[in-house]
Amino acid sequence: MQPDKSLIALSQFELLGNKVPNLPRAIYISVPAVTLIYILVNIAYFAVLSPDDVIESSAVAVTFAETILGPFAIFMPLLVAISCVGGLNGILFAASRMFFVGARNGQLPVLIAMINVPYVTPMPSVVLLGLLSVLMLVSSDIYALINYLSFTEAAVVVCVVAGLIKLRITQPQLHRPIKLNLAIPIIFVVMCVFVLVLPFLTKPNELFIGLAIISTGVPFYVIFVAWRDKPRFITDPSS
Repeated sequence: MQPDKSLIALSQFELLGNKVPNLPRAIYISVPAVTLIYILVNIAYFAVLSPDDVIESSAVAVTFAETILGPFAIFMPLLVAISCVGGLNGILFAASRMFFVGARNGQLPVLIAMINVPYVTPMPSVVLLGLLSVLMLVSSDIYALINYLSFTEAAVVVCVVAGLIKLRITQPQLHRPIKLNLAIPIIFVVMCVFVLVLPFLTKPNELFIGLAIISTGVPFYVIFVAWRDKPRFITDPSS
């Protein structure tokens, strides 16, 4: 799933200037770069630590730093924290704007499509994302939360990218300002399918919980998308 993390920046499409030339560059540069960095980091871990050390360690990066850096290993938790904050910042940007765009397209209440005028940011969407994040704190098992996230994210991405592949095959005549080699989404779908299948074989209970999390979106789909003749106040409470 690590190459998928490089797509956090790519999901902020509206914030990208000069989209047509820059988005393909971002894909061709960021995905291989992030993948290579993660591979090199893992190679470094196994070059210094034994497989048993990696399995028994509660924080592999810290154990790695203690082995090769000695007293300077105290800085490793700080560097890991900075990396986590950077990742959270990217996720916050991307996920909040997905809510924002969904509301703008009538798939969520129009309140979420509003912005903070001075800063031109989707503040209601950010607040909603924060509230949903707080709900996740009911679980004390961070590894279970990671598995839930990995499954739900992979499931959604597989559906979206598979739809893209289908459109490329069934409607090749459509105008596409940005058109990439079809092998890229196919490889990506295969990777995500692996992420979907592996939890089912190892921890099926967490898989079903992930399905339950996804199913919470069904009422929103029925109300805001499938229901065509709904009263206006449902999407726009101010009306």
